Amino acid sequence: MRHVLALKTLFGKHLNWNGSRITFLSLFIISMLQERTVNLTQISNGFATKGKRSGKIRRVEDFFRKFEIDYDEIAKLLSSLIENLSKWTLTMDRTNWKFGKININILYLAIAYKSVAIPLFWAILEKEDE
Repeated sequence: MRHVLALKTLFGKHLNWNGSRITFLSLFIISMLQERTVNLTQISNGFATKGKRSGKIRRVEDFFRKFEIDYDEIAKLLSSLIENLSKWTLTMDRTNWKFGKININILYLAIAYKSVAIPLFWAILEKEDE
């Protein structure tokens, strides 16, 4: 729980969000790292909070459905963190997911630090008409 409190303190200094959203983001990041997945259901199961599994899943869904993230704020937060890192690497990667018959191609620009890549920017690549 100390990691959640540390993230809440950090985010509170840099993000102009209300306390419940800062708490959610802190729980989400810690759970994602512990669960080692980006599967939202599995991440919600890793939340170190009381409550039913269905309520935790709904909390994750509601955050991403109802809250509009200000990516300028996130970029400022990340840039303030980068200033304090002694060594980091800028990386670029592309991933392809298949959703039924649809290919979803995403190009990422990220910072790699101690075997963790933190996405900075991403773009969905669309197939050109032939």
